[in-house]
Amino acid sequence: YSALSAVANTGSSAALACDQNIVEDTKYRLSKVNNEFAGVNSILPATGNVAILSCFSEGYIFAEKTILNCFKVASSKFSVNYKDVYDSVVKDVATLLGYESSFFGNNSLPCGDSVLRRAYSGAEKVLYDLQRCLYKDSGTKYAVTTPAPVPA
Repeated sequence: YSALSAVANTGSSAALACDQNIVEDTKYRLSKVNNEFAGVNSILPATGNVAILSCFSEGYIFAEKTILNCFKVASSKFSVNYKDVYDSVVKDVATLLGYESSFFGNNSLPCGDSVLRRAYSGAEKVLYDLQRCLYKDSGTKYAVTTPAPVPA
């Protein structure tokens, strides 16, 4: 009984720890995505018509291509920053969607299947050992050998 309790307790602790890790990672990724969008929003004013006005205020005059060059520099800076943010957000959102589908699109919690398989395997081993002991002590005329321990 105590060996089976240990298997059950270990399994439930592992499931809880796994689910808590997913919750913490979810909080982290949601905060990260929020901060990345806030960063994009903070640099948006430097693009578009505002970038052209900024070029005027920085002293660019209507000489050939100077305004265009100033605008290209401003917009390329935004594009580079946005590309990095976009790639990061896509990765984080994909992870979050995976968590969502494993929580809500499944018949078990994300860690449930793997933890239950390990617990079931551990319980089978405990029950096999118990069955073997009962058989060995039942007075059988057949020899029951003790298997060598498996190296760790």
